[in-house]
Amino acid sequence: PKRRTNEVILFDAADQQAIVPFNPLVGPLGSDPSLIADGVLTAFQQVFGFDAGTAPRLLHIFRNSLLSLIGRSDASLTTVQRLLTDSNYRKSVIAQVTNPAVREFWFSEFGRWSERDRTQYIASLQNKLGAFTTNERLQSIFAPSPKSLQLRSVLDDSQILLCNLSKGQIGHDASTLLGSLLISSLHLAAMSRADIPEEERCDATVVIDEFHSYLSEGNNTIASALAESRKYRTSYIL
Repeated sequence: PKRRTNEVILFDAADQQAIVPFNPLVGPLGSDPSLIADGVLTAFQQVFGFDAGTAPRLLHIFRNSLLSLIGRSDASLTTVQRLLTDSNYRKSVIAQVTNPAVREFWFSEFGRWSERDRTQYIASLQNKLGAFTTNERLQSIFAPSPKSLQLRSVLDDSQILLCNLSKGQIGHDASTLLGSLLISSLHLAAMSRADIPEEERCDATVVIDEFHSYLSEGNNTIASALAESRKYRTSYIL
């Protein structure tokens, strides 16, 4: 209806003229960095079909890289590449890391690898990230921006978010990755509403078409979202 026109957000991944930035490394205020990192890892596992059994070192490096960047103003998927290859930038990032386990990774593991081994270990992750960070459409969407999509606001203000992730326009892998990241981020936003009384949480409905595209073995995001949806006043149509 016309009265709600200004409450509509159109996230069209194929539209280069009206880009809506979306940074999956930025969660609602007070979000657990580990949950954000897990959501991103799950999305990439969905696209590439690897898991802790087939690519343990890749996931280990990726997880620690994400945990090092989350919370920084320049955090984005594109800066993961820079963190791995730019030693000066890596030093500046590590200096601000407060998680002792993450600091231990950089100093005791990453720092002790020979240059040859390090190059070999990070090559696979660089190749997989490069498939997306070199995509101009995704570069524009993932770029850090103060106007980045705020999913918590969408829920709290009862806004209407329409996401067009047409595979025919942006490609199968890009569509799957974006969809999985949006679902994970939306679940985090819903859980963050625990900071307000349940009766004050606005009802929200999430409609996911082609749902099977975002469902994979080992992806617990949807299972968790469905199990906890009632108390967070979020319903799902799949």
